[in-house]
Amino acid sequence: GGVAGEEGGAAGFEEPESPEAGGLGTLGVVVKKENSGEESRPKPSPDSVPLMIEELKSVIKYVTSKPSLMNGSASFVRDHIRTMLARTSHAAETFILQNEIAGCSRNLIGPVTPEGAGDPAAAAPASAAGGPAGGGTAAAGGANRAGSSDESLFSQLPDELCKHIFSFLDGESLADARLVCRTWNEFACEETHWKRLCLANWRSLETDPHLWPLIDPDVSLSHPNRWRKLYPSVISKEQWRCRLQKTGRFICQLVAHHISGVPVGDYGLPYTLVVERRFNTLHLQTFVLPDQASFLYFEPETDADKEGYEEFIEYLTKRTRAGLALEDQRRFIFIPPCEYAKNTLKYDGPSLLGVVQNAYPPLAP
Repeated sequence: GGVAGEEGGAAGFEEPESPEAGGLGTLGVVVKKENSGEESRPKPSPDSVPLMIEELKSVIKYVTSKPSLMNGSASFVRDHIRTMLARTSHAAETFILQNEIAGCSRNLIGPVTPEGAGDPAAAAPASAAGGPAGGGTAAAGGANRAGSSDESLFSQLPDELCKHIFSFLDGESLADARLVCRTWNEFACEETHWKRLCLANWRSLETDPHLWPLIDPDVSLSHPNRWRKLYPSVISKEQWRCRLQKTGRFICQLVAHHISGVPVGDYGLPYTLVVERRFNTLHLQTFVLPDQASFLYFEPETDADKEGYEEFIEYLTKRTRAGLALEDQRRFIFIPPCEYAKNTLKYDGPSLLGVVQNAYPPLAP
């Protein structure tokens, strides 16, 4: 295995003997040369030390045979070693991935469920179920192989490393991984994965316990798998990013989450919401039409927006006011913590709620 050179071997490296020419066969397998009783030595795997040594020897042999290279700059050697490393790394990664896929495929043979996945008792041969002695169907044999986790390279990794790998998966992939085998089901059910996914969609879930019932009232904060149970509801809620302003002054960037009521519609929220008016929160009971309104939960987009967000809530709360932004026939109402939020919307937390509606009665003077 020489280092890749110019086309046609102009760089002077010998090409490895091909299997068709009677050389080495399948990776890591001893083969016989055609028309010969000799056995050739096994070809090292792409991820082996012997192969890397052979590659380096080829570079050294070529360079030492060329006085012009020995007496010149080492850039030629560096370039060829970089090329060699890139090529062998790619080959090794491909080899490892193919073996891992093969191991996973063995685990997927036969019916697999999270409850019985990877359990040898759930994959008993046909003879145990009254089939021919010593026999069994091919599917049963495959199911037995599925229980042999030591055949998979993945099973040889430490548990903590496996959990770390799983932490890069999205929710759909974690759900699929749960169906592979019992071990993968345990890794995929790790609460830290689901907490990460929930918070990536809704930051305030970590700090606002009053928010949870608005998303899914059936999920208890004390449940050991609360993040995994909440995740489907979290990703089902629409969200928009927008810029909140008073007239002539920027307040903060917001993320608006739809929590209940009618859909906001195809247009969503405008990117910029300018609070032009304020009115007493006592009017919310008559101004908001529940059967025509969309209810929102606002949170600051980043930590840098938190100060402006909290100042705006404090401004409204001290004056017992709700904010109002206008866009054609749509009205966007910003509701601070108040009796209406607590009694009507069933939210007793510190955050800003919102209402979007088209039809509305006139405000009282």
